[in-house]
Amino acid sequence: VILTPARARLTSPDDPAAQAPVSVASASSLSVTLLYETGATQDLTGDSRARITVDEASADCAVMSSAFVVAIRAGASCSEISVSVATTGFGQFATVTIPVVYLDYTYNRATPFPVYGGSTSLVKTTLLKVDCTGYYQHAVAVAIAVLTDGDQIAVTSRATFASTDPAVVGIAGTEVEGNAPGVANVTSLWAGVTSRAYEVTVSDEEALITGMELSFTALNGITFYGERYSTKDVRVRIDFSDTT
Repeated sequence: VILTPARARLTSPDDPAAQAPVSVASASSLSVTLLYETGATQDLTGDSRARITVDEASADCAVMSSAFVVAIRAGASCSEISVSVATTGFGQFATVTIPVVYLDYTYNRATPFPVYGGSTSLVKTTLLKVDCTGYYQHAVAVAIAVLTDGDQIAVTSRATFASTDPAVVGIAGTEVEGNAPGVANVTSLWAGVTSRAYEVTVSDEEALITGMELSFTALNGITFYGERYSTKDVRVRIDFSDTT
């Protein structure tokens, strides 16, 4: 007999890991399949001859919320639970172990702004002054939740960001703005949990322009063309000395 959980992992219903967008389930349905020597199978899910129980060692962490659904208790702290099935009339028994995970911590990072191909894989810790301007670079804040199994999930869409010194580093939604030379920490708040601090430096050192490229949907050599009153997309790529 095979006992199969619908969920690969579970969490406590009151743990932040249960909150969106991480959304780890706190309960799982269980299916029971009987295997015969001939290779044939029989589904015993929902059959009264299949009795599923939470093992004694896991009783403090989980409970059968219905005959074929196991649920993690609020406040649970175990790293896994064991659930067993016994089949009346078939003499078969099986046990399955389901990992239980929790939020470990959250942290932030910043990537270049505006977003361009490959920018989300870069890390931005220093905002430089933009060449030929009086403005500083901006960045995009990202919030990451780390679970106890090591899984990392972006929670930016549900997080709010803050700066310890808005005069140096401002926050507008997920945009990190360099305002004046100095250092400030950026934190995020998600599911009631404050992240580890992310240090951002704003510097008067200039990000020098090293290249520019113009692209246009109706460009032939150096000549623009198109029907009268039509509109076309014009894009400018600017490369800076800090590789952004």
